[in-house]
Parts: sequence; C-alpha cells; structure tokens
Amino acid sequence: MSPDNVSRLSIKAVLLGGITDVFATNVARLPLLGIAAARANLAAVPKAQQAEAVMAVMEASPELQAAALVVGCLCTALGGYVAARVAGRSQVLHGALSSYLAVAFGFAALFTALQVPLWQHVAGLLVSPALGAAGGWIRLWQTQRPMDPSDDLSQYFEPQPTR
Repeated sequence: MSPDNVSRLSIKAVLLGGITDVFATNVARLPLLGIAAARANLAAVPKAQQAEAVMAVMEASPELQAAALVVGCLCTALGGYVAARVAGRSQVLHGALSSYLAVAFGFAALFTALQVPLWQHVAGLLVSPALGAAGGWIRLWQTQRPMDPSDDLSQYFEPQPTR
C-alpha cells in the first residue's frame, strides 16, 4: 500500500463497516438461535446449562450451521458495502478492510473450546476479506454506473445470444 493510499484510507468507514458486519450477523442469527432453542427443549434443561444446550443443537444441525454461514457471509458483504459507501473512495479496499472484526473474532475462536473443524476457521479467515471486498465492489459498481429509471434492465436478467 503506497503512502497515498494510506492517507486516503477512511478509518471511520472501516470501523463502521466492521461494526455493521458483526452487529448485523448477530441480529440476523437470532432466529436461528430461536430454532435451536426450540429444538433443545429448554424446559427440561437446568437454567445454568441452557446456553450450552442451544449451542449443542446448533453444532449438531447441518442446516442451522449452513444457514448461519450464509447469514454471516451476507452480513460481511453488507459491512463491506457500508464501509465503501461511507468512504466514498477506494471502495473495494475499504470493503476488504471492514472484515477486520470478523477476522479477529475468527482468529480468537481458534483458541476457544468451540467444536468447529479447523478448516472452517481457516476458510473463514481467508474468505472474510473477500466477502467484504465484494460488498465494496457492489458499491463501486453502483457509483460507476448510476441507475436511471428509464434504463432497460432486462439485459441483466435475460440470457444473451452467444456468437
């Protein structure tokens, strides 16, 4: 990164993007935790063990894990989008850097007792910046091609003939 790029870096945008990522991920995963709580039959579990019971259901359920993964990915891209929009420049860079909290939490999770395979942690550490960058790219695309209400968008949704 050249000195010019560093001076153009918006710390505010990166911070807001990272906070958006983590906040949105936690809020969006609440319904999944509700489903896990319903499956855990919490009425039969002592109060002190209810959180562990819910997490055990989450860890044992491939569909809940997949849903949580999709939600996390979408929220990381959202954080990248927010960072890019706030920065107003170097959108892809700001989007990628906005994943700092997701990467930090993922790195910290390597040293906790979570029962998640190592490959999932490593994949998350590698993919998070790319997802944030994707959110930044979406914002860049929006700014480079302003939408006009009279635009014919059908070209983006219909197959184009091949030559």
